[in-house]
Amino acid sequence: MAETPNSPQHEPLTVEAFHADRMAFWSNFTSGTKYAVIALVVLVLLMWIFLV
Repeated sequence: MAETPNSPQHEPLTVEAFHADRMAFWSNFTSGTKYAVIALVVLVLLMWIFLV
């Protein structure tokens, strides 16, 4: 019969830890968005240079 693994025990989160986690997530999200926009701008510029 299949055994279900025990989930790891997590400590209760404090408000400060939760806020720090959310801020880290938001920072990573905005950083990724910034690099995606830069990559798209570079792609459009290269298309303009080589295709026009």
